[in-house]
Amino acid sequence: MRIALFHNLPSGGAKRHTREQARQLSQRGHVVVEICPSSAEVDLCSLAPFTSERQVYPFPVPPLTTRIPGLTPYVHLAQGLVLLRRLDAVQRRIATDIDEGGFDMVLAQDCRFALAPHVLRHLATRSAYFCHHGFEHWGGADAAAGMRARLARYWFAPARWLGSTAWQRAETRNAGAAGVILTASRFASGEVQRHYDSAARLVGAGVDTDVFAPADDSAGDYVLTVGEITPRKQHRFLVAALAQIPAARRPRLLIAANMVDAAEAAAVRADAAEAGVALQVERITDDAELARIYRRARAFVFAARGEMLGLVCLEAMSCGTPVVAVGEGGVPEMIRDGVTGCVTGRDMRAFAAALDALLADEPRRRRMAAAAAEHVRSAWTWSAAGDRLAAAIGG
Repeated sequence: MRIALFHNLPSGGAKRHTREQARQLSQRGHVVVEICPSSAEVDLCSLAPFTSERQVYPFPVPPLTTRIPGLTPYVHLAQGLVLLRRLDAVQRRIATDIDEGGFDMVLAQDCRFALAPHVLRHLATRSAYFCHHGFEHWGGADAAAGMRARLARYWFAPARWLGSTAWQRAETRNAGAAGVILTASRFASGEVQRHYDSAARLVGAGVDTDVFAPADDSAGDYVLTVGEITPRKQHRFLVAALAQIPAARRPRLLIAANMVDAAEAAAVRADAAEAGVALQVERITDDAELARIYRRARAFVFAARGEMLGLVCLEAMSCGTPVVAVGEGGVPEMIRDGVTGCVTGRDMRAFAAALDALLADEPRRRRMAAAAAEHVRSAWTWSAAGDRLAAAIGG
């Protein structure tokens, strides 16, 4: 088949997942053409080795006004609605070109702005949509403390409600236009059903076990987490949990970040300084370097909210590094508690106790490391996920 692979993704786990899908489809003899707006990340984790062509459509994104006291959410609402219209226009044009381009199938990935991409609603060509994103953005606002904060919340509530309603309506309509929705986990399939009222087909995920492989490297002095520094990744929870471990045996926390929200990074650093947690942040996008720091970590720690899967946990396990994770989202589907890692509730003391106990027992840590690597190689292969993907799109 000639397949149009559409995406508007930043760097990160979803982009690595998409690259592997392109690899699997090309290995099965399909011709894959990468199509995206210029707002997508194309150079990092490039699909080029597995695609015959790349088509990039100009889509300059104006920056949001940072702050106008008393009006910022209303200004952002207006700018966001304009962005939605512009997204729809460029993706309508992309859909027209796909329909006229002789493609047999469209495999659409997330849009970094609209999540479920607008291109789906404009296609005549048969389509599948792989839903990577979570649905934490559908939740209610956190309760604000203090009279001033409560008044501000009430003042801005109409703008936030209008914005979220417009986004959710567009997102639901876009997803509903797909021929089939695909997911990486049972949890993700349930979330798609609950929020989009659409059935989803589980095709799973995998790990490049040639790159993310165990080695005889000696363990470093750090625990590791990988991902963008944003509130939903819950780095502040990890810092607070590490602060519960006595200073004499408290490990350093290394964050390998593909993207950094400046305000959240400042808050994480401030929390770490106040709690006495040694913190290091590095921007690492090269797979070989990422695999090296996975292998040398004493443990991988993970506390993100609403993750549909959490591919980084699988990558860590594949490198022979046991995971200590908050058991939400797709996490329980990956980690066998007490065998390949430790799963806890969202309780910093329980999380700290599990991590501290693991690090204090080196034979147990090594047993878990070996079991984690073996589990990934037996249950999370890209070959099997590729077979399910090909079957789901009819190829």
